[in-house]
Amino acid sequence: MGKACVNTLERVLASQGGTPYSPEFKSFVDVSYGGVLLAFLALLRVKTLAQSTFIAAGELGRVIGLDRIPEVKTLRERIALFCRRANIQQWSGKLSKDWMDDYPELAGIFSIDGHVIVCFGHQTKMPKRYVTRLRLCMSGSTDYWVNDMCGQPFFVVNKTINEGMIQTITQDFIPRLFLCYLKEKISDTTQLVNPQYRALESKLKQLVSKVNVRKARFPTMLIGELPEKENNKKKYLEKKAELSNEIQAQEFEIQQTKAVKKEVPRKIKYAQLPENEKFSNAINDRKQFPDTIKMIAYRGETAMVNLIRPTMAHADEARALLQQIYKTDANIYPDHVNKKLIVEIHSLSYRKDDKILLQLCQQLNATETEFPGTDLVLHYKMVSVSNP
Repeated sequence: MGKACVNTLERVLASQGGTPYSPEFKSFVDVSYGGVLLAFLALLRVKTLAQSTFIAAGELGRVIGLDRIPEVKTLRERIALFCRRANIQQWSGKLSKDWMDDYPELAGIFSIDGHVIVCFGHQTKMPKRYVTRLRLCMSGSTDYWVNDMCGQPFFVVNKTINEGMIQTITQDFIPRLFLCYLKEKISDTTQLVNPQYRALESKLKQLVSKVNVRKARFPTMLIGELPEKENNKKKYLEKKAELSNEIQAQEFEIQQTKAVKKEVPRKIKYAQLPENEKFSNAINDRKQFPDTIKMIAYRGETAMVNLIRPTMAHADEARALLQQIYKTDANIYPDHVNKKLIVEIHSLSYRKDDKILLQLCQQLNATETEFPGTDLVLHYKMVSVSNP
């Protein structure tokens, strides 16, 4: 993930002019570090790579065998370089097929979960999406996660849904259950909401809102008593007449806007969009690669949730407990004699949670999983057990 993260001595010498800096790409090392790092960021609920700057770079870096995690620019460059050299679509499609083949009993019923990805950039003009948590329509895309009965994702669909959910499910989701994850391009015949129609609709709502406010004020002026002083009476009548004229003018504008709106088609084809309104499809390998890593990480977390749920009084708190474990202090050191990578986890807030964590450590140790890029088997235990 860059020489600055793996060669500490060379980095210091280069800063003093002692050795030239020459970046190089080591596919095995970069893929191992990059994949594990993206998985950890997903488990820590880091939504974007840019948000990784707000976490402890040194601590997370040491977890994956580096002195710190790479900066966002370096990580993006490595992901882009790897995606150019590897077939991400084939890899992701094979994973999806293997998951469905391994658990056919869970592939009978699917759940579709939509996630809105807000786009803050300016290089690509994205369509509007309704963001529930903000209650706003913002530029972005929607990812549809297709999951099994246990909530474990099979694949992610990034297609824009405009022709109706049922038609999209039959034409896009169901074929994906049998085919690989294919890259979608926006067809010229795709039906989209006409930007002119959307603008007229927004203008009409604003006019109706304004005229309703003025209509609410007008009756109070009709019922109210006239001022006794002649000057105040004159101003009062002028204000009432002005308000009446504003209402009439806005109602006339509303009728004109409605007439224009009737002549404008609500939907048009993508090829008919003005050039300044056209947007390129954001589905690409650079997005599909992190999405696939997220699916792998989420499936691993779901598996751990299923392991600890039977031992918990409140099964719905299992995922929250795992997120607490992710952020708990731990000691990590290698045992080269026994070929183990020891992970000593400190105690949690409650004794009952420590018991659940201890059982989870025992179950994870039974898998004998090797840390990527090494021959060391991960071995989890608790500090309180090692030092009672």
